Amino acid sequence: MKKDNWKKLAFVIALLMCAASLILISSEVYFYRKTSNQILHNARASSAQETAHAANEIDMELRKVEDMVKSIADDLNAGKLRDKGLLSKMKEAVEKHHQIYEIGVAYVPFMHDPKVRLYAPHYGNRNGENGFFQLEKSYDYTNYDWYKYTLEKGPNWFEPYFGKATKSPVTGFAVPIFRIDKEGHKILAGVLRANLSTEKISDLVSYFELGKTGYGFIISKNGYYVSHPVSEVVTGRQTIFQMLEKEHHEQVQDIARKAVNGESGYVEIVDEETSLPVRVCFHPLRSAGWSLGAVIPRDEVTGYAEIFKEIHIRIALAVVVFLASLSFILLHAYEFRRSSLWIVAAIFSALCIAATSYIWNLALTAPLLKDKDHPVLADKAGLSNIISDWTRFKLSSDGKTPVYVPTGILVQTMEFSGANSLKVTGYIWQKYSNGLRGKVSHEFVMPEAETLKITEAYRSQQGNMEVIGWYFEATIREYCDYSKYPFDRPDMWIWIKHKDFDKDVVLVPDLDSYKILNPSVLPGLQEGLHLPGYRLIGAYFDMDFKVSNTNYGIIQYAQGAVTPELYYNVIVRRNFLTPFVTYIFPLLVIIVMLFIVQMKFSKDEAQLKAFGLSGINVLAVVIALLFPTFLAQVNLRNALPVDRITFIENFYFITYFILMVVGVNVYLFTSKRNFPIIDYEECLIPKLLYWPIFTVLVLIVSLINFY
Repeated sequence: MKKDNWKKLAFVIALLMCAASLILISSEVYFYRKTSNQILHNARASSAQETAHAANEIDMELRKVEDMVKSIADDLNAGKLRDKGLLSKMKEAVEKHHQIYEIGVAYVPFMHDPKVRLYAPHYGNRNGENGFFQLEKSYDYTNYDWYKYTLEKGPNWFEPYFGKATKSPVTGFAVPIFRIDKEGHKILAGVLRANLSTEKISDLVSYFELGKTGYGFIISKNGYYVSHPVSEVVTGRQTIFQMLEKEHHEQVQDIARKAVNGESGYVEIVDEETSLPVRVCFHPLRSAGWSLGAVIPRDEVTGYAEIFKEIHIRIALAVVVFLASLSFILLHAYEFRRSSLWIVAAIFSALCIAATSYIWNLALTAPLLKDKDHPVLADKAGLSNIISDWTRFKLSSDGKTPVYVPTGILVQTMEFSGANSLKVTGYIWQKYSNGLRGKVSHEFVMPEAETLKITEAYRSQQGNMEVIGWYFEATIREYCDYSKYPFDRPDMWIWIKHKDFDKDVVLVPDLDSYKILNPSVLPGLQEGLHLPGYRLIGAYFDMDFKVSNTNYGIIQYAQGAVTPELYYNVIVRRNFLTPFVTYIFPLLVIIVMLFIVQMKFSKDEAQLKAFGLSGINVLAVVIALLFPTFLAQVNLRNALPVDRITFIENFYFITYFILMVVGVNVYLFTSKRNFPIIDYEECLIPKLLYWPIFTVLVLIVSLINFY
């Protein structure tokens, strides 16, 4: 083929590659935007759908209570129920509807008996047991809003309040009842009401899954919390607007106002407690006039990070091809001028290095909790959901109520004592209620500790809780996956277990002991803690539900039993500079030296003599560099206990390949045979392709490991 034809072919190929890569960039950018919008739309729809489903189910349960109360009221109004029959109906209602805490009638003064001012027979829970009681003996109910409002306005779900008789926050549904006087007129006789414990309502809300770690709450018509996973929010008698005003969440305030008016709403905010993005949804509970709210972590719903990472990498590769092709055209490299070819080769190599660096950066800045199977306990609401779910499961399976022991940790020092051994010191504390004395031991164990030394450090009585703190020193066996070294994130966790594992004792994180629970602010780690060679980027509690495959020789401990186990996790990122200087930089020096040697390939006797190079000398250099490279790789594998190829070892294989290519080049170049590709203009083609080949190989192995 003539030289002009080669030029035309090179120009056409470069033009096609430029056009194709530009089209690919445009399509990927379009796909990125479309995917972003689609993910956002699906996430909103999913969050709204989950909230609406839960709201409809809860609404049905509330409507059952409402219908039951109205049915009893109709019988009372029609004169079908007398005192004994009414008491029987009330007992039946409480036993049939487990959400009902108590039910009763509060008569208008002197209405039931002209000689008795107040009369209010009730049936419900007292001191943990159901029974009949007279409400008027506890307080004057005529002063309460639920009584006065119902007589004035008619049937209604009343605002939550702290019941003096029940000693707990309650809410409920009430209807007026009537009698016919001697003149045949219909007159108010009193109020029939059914109270629901806000705790029971919270249990009902927690039954529905609002994402993996999301939680739900209910607000009344005036914005008061009817239920919330954190009971203090309900007992505090603050409206949602008062709480949001403190947190400066104006967007949530806007949709909360719509919610109390019976509208649905949706907004995205950053949670102040965890500093993580969340979705807040509202859906009305039509029967009660309340609204169900849901707080769902954004990242949990979308799973967008991995999808977007792949799109970003494809765009980066397309940009490399586009800019390299464009420079080939603009610099007229298709005319095969030496200077233009060198510039294009340098540009292409630099683009490959930039793309590789971008991929490495994506690996370094991957999501904090990537591929996390267990919910992160970064707020009290999430923990309350787990506790209520586990309690409900245990009661339904074996009728036992678990014992929960709040447990906290402060890690003061950490260091790797081996490739898979972590030495840790610090404090662990536990809170035991006074009622547990003599029933369970006040001790803990670390099942994965190779060595463990525990010393009691302090003991304090706080109300009805005893706080015990221990100082511990432990060497813990960890599993560290070094396959992505030096971009790996070693798995580091501390498994804490109660000594009496057979007595339904469950350790839960003592979240109240930490000011901020966001994993990125490292709760549970001593301020200033340093782990040599690593950067601390996260710390959090989680719980793993483990299945036992033995009964440990204890007959009453069931084999195959499921137990929630407490873990404290620390996420670290390896400092890239140390392995780069130790392992990669020496290889780069070798690659540069080989390039210098190859640049001096020449058949000019004078030039060869001036530089002192010959074919034998070059081969000697190649062999001399091969052995230290091989020994360095052996030392690396001895330092990392792995049974697979690590990412960093690819640099050694690339170096071996370059050494082999240079050796073959010098052999072919110095042989008497004619090899056009090698011999063209003093080995110009191998010289031009040296850095592009090296950088492309590095880019390829990066793609294989991180795409």
